[in-house]
Amino acid sequence: MKENKVNRYKQFLRCGRGIFYKNPVLSFGLALPFAVVVTTSLQSGVALSLAALVTYFPTVMVASLVGERLPHWLRVAVYPLAAALFLLPARYLISQLFVTAADTMGAYMSMLCVSTMLLFGVEEAVALHSHKKTFLYGLRTWLGFTLVVVLISLMREMIGSGSVWHTSLSWVPVKLPGVLVACGGWIFLGFMAALGKKLHRGLLALFRRSEEQKKAAQKAKAMEQ
Repeated sequence: MKENKVNRYKQFLRCGRGIFYKNPVLSFGLALPFAVVVTTSLQSGVALSLAALVTYFPTVMVASLVGERLPHWLRVAVYPLAAALFLLPARYLISQLFVTAADTMGAYMSMLCVSTMLLFGVEEAVALHSHKKTFLYGLRTWLGFTLVVVLISLMREMIGSGSVWHTSLSWVPVKLPGVLVACGGWIFLGFMAALGKKLHRGLLALFRRSEEQKKAAQKAKAMEQ
C-alpha cells in the first residue's frame, strides 16, 4: 500500500529528529545563552557552530563508549573535562579562522564545555546503548543547533549591521542596532520557534486536507462506476 503524504511527512520528521523536529534549541530550550548572545554576526554563528562540533560531538561519542560504567555523579565532572580537552584545538582553530568572532565569543567558548546541550546529550548517548544511534543522534543534534544559530546570526547581522560576513549591503535601507543586544536575540529566537510550529501545523493540515480530497474523489469515481 502506498504511503500517504501525512505518513511520509511524519517519516521525514523522524529521520530529521533533532534538526527540523525536536530541535535542541527551539523545542528543548538547550544552549539558549549561545543562541541569543553570541549570534550577532554570521561569522560568529559559524564560529560557534564549528566550536560546538569539535567539543560536543566527540564528547557525546566518548559518553557512548564509556556507557554506564561511570556512576551518574562522576559523569557530571568527567564529560565536561573531556569537552575541555577537545576545546583546546577548537579554540586554536577558531582563533586562526575567525579572529573577530573569537573575541566576540569570549567566555562563551569555554562555556560550551558545560552547556545544557552537552550535559543533556551525554545522558542521551548513555541511554541509547548503541554507537551508531549515538553517532546519528549527535550529528543531527549538532546540525539542529547549527541551523538555529546560523539563521539567527544571519538575520541579526543583516538587520542590525546592514552587512553579511562583515561585508556591507548597500540595499539594506535601515539599520536597527537594537537587534544586536541579547534582547534582540530572544525576539528572533521566539519568532523562529513560533514560525517553525506554525509551519509544522500548516503542513500537517495541508497534507490531511489533500488526502481527504483524494479519498473523496476516489469514492465519487467508484460510485459513478
